[in-house]
Amino acid sequence: MTLLRPWLLLLLLPWLIGWWWTRRRERSAAWSRLIQPQLLQALDHEPGRDPIVQHWLLGLAGVLIIVALAGPAQSQATSTRLSHGNLVVLLDVSLSMAAEDLVPSRLERARRVVFDWADSGLFERTAVIVYSASAHWLMPLTEDAQTLALQLEQLDPFEMPRYGNRPELAFQLLAQKQSQLAGAPLHRLWLTDDPASERLADIDTANNSGHTWIMPVGTENGGPIPLPNGDGFVTDADRMVVANLDRDAFEQAAKRLDATLLGLGSQPQSEWLNARRSVRSSGASLTDLGPWLLLPALLLLLPWYRRGLVFAVPLLVVLTGQPTPAMAAEPWWHNAEQRAYDAWRNGDIARSRALTQRPELLGQLAFDAGDYATAADAWSQSNRADDHYNRGNALVNLGELEAALAAYDQALALGEHPAAQYNRQLVADFLAQQNTEQDSQPQSAERQPTPDSLHLDPNEPAEQRTEDDEASAEQRIQNARLDQLLNRIPPPRGNLLERRLQQEYRQAPVDDAGATLW
Repeated sequence: MTLLRPWLLLLLLPWLIGWWWTRRRERSAAWSRLIQPQLLQALDHEPGRDPIVQHWLLGLAGVLIIVALAGPAQSQATSTRLSHGNLVVLLDVSLSMAAEDLVPSRLERARRVVFDWADSGLFERTAVIVYSASAHWLMPLTEDAQTLALQLEQLDPFEMPRYGNRPELAFQLLAQKQSQLAGAPLHRLWLTDDPASERLADIDTANNSGHTWIMPVGTENGGPIPLPNGDGFVTDADRMVVANLDRDAFEQAAKRLDATLLGLGSQPQSEWLNARRSVRSSGASLTDLGPWLLLPALLLLLPWYRRGLVFAVPLLVVLTGQPTPAMAAEPWWHNAEQRAYDAWRNGDIARSRALTQRPELLGQLAFDAGDYATAADAWSQSNRADDHYNRGNALVNLGELEAALAAYDQALALGEHPAAQYNRQLVADFLAQQNTEQDSQPQSAERQPTPDSLHLDPNEPAEQRTEDDEASAEQRIQNARLDQLLNRIPPPRGNLLERRLQQEYRQAPVDDAGATLW
């Protein structure tokens, strides 16, 4: 037997002192001490009915409640079970995993596979590495499949530090900790929709123990990649990106890595795993017995129901009942800023904007609502590097690229900021390409044929129509290129997981972003 919260036993001292003091007052005010015995007999009062027993019951009930709060727990008995080793899942979280050719999406189907494998009981512990253009440990080796599922729910391809497809970084990250994971067979499950054939030469699994499985996620017909908040789809210049699944590439990857190719949704089988070992667990989990002590405590309090404790029943219902969504989202002790943050996380942008006065949150809320001018103005009120970086992103969405460069420069002036450096280079390259194309345009007055897709107004002069059509075509090209630039610049977000991944990337940035963004 052990206590989960032993420090709460300190409450026994003030409780016993208070109980003794109230008992002393009750004894001094007992009817038998204040009224003559003859009068008490006429009032049908018996001396044995003085509330001595009730006070002792109250004291014992209080002790039981405090002990229950301290969390008496019982450890599980030592047990032995069979294990086939540990499992590390290498999960692709590139932009193409947001495609919805699989219902509800590729990433959601991959999440379900990870949870099923972790909860199968065949593996001792499970870890997950996520990657796009950088690789990160989402969860170290753990036996808790439910906690792993909560971490998986937070994944979003658009929240990764950099967009791309670099599976070799995930395998390298695993290799760095290979020696620390020794002692049990280590199996690998690679979930991806693109094995990046040009990167396979950089993946080495020769010295790894256990099995390697590759599970393709997606369909050969593929599908477009939807942007967050229903803002359209990822485009490459003037064409929509369609993420297809290349079966031949997966077969080559399986052969190159000596891996087994599985169908999506395949469940692990013990027949696949030759190595197994006995795992002993002693006291691995504790069972809290405190709630069981509350029942006798409530029974001991029954004699006091006529002395005012009955009015505590509604309070008990409020404290122990199921909270409403509003209560769960915004506890009563939260201040205005905490309530604003809770409202933002629950999607109530209007309420959050009404509650907060913090410039960084106001900027985030305005950005999420598509009000980029307000977002840029809010972030300009702070002199932090992240706020200048976010202001630069908002200015890019407004098309104010020169001002965005200045904002990125301000972020870089405050210290090293790989994200600002990366975005600044994108904007600078875009402006340089735009200026080069403008300088190389012919100055002759010859007119190019009008594209058939452009609408011609028969009442408009031919010369004016040609100039407007050329301007419209040029504007469409510029808009398409700007859209492509925006697709390469990740929007600012407040997800705690994304903040951790961004921080890890800043500590160890990747120079080569890869050939594609998806």
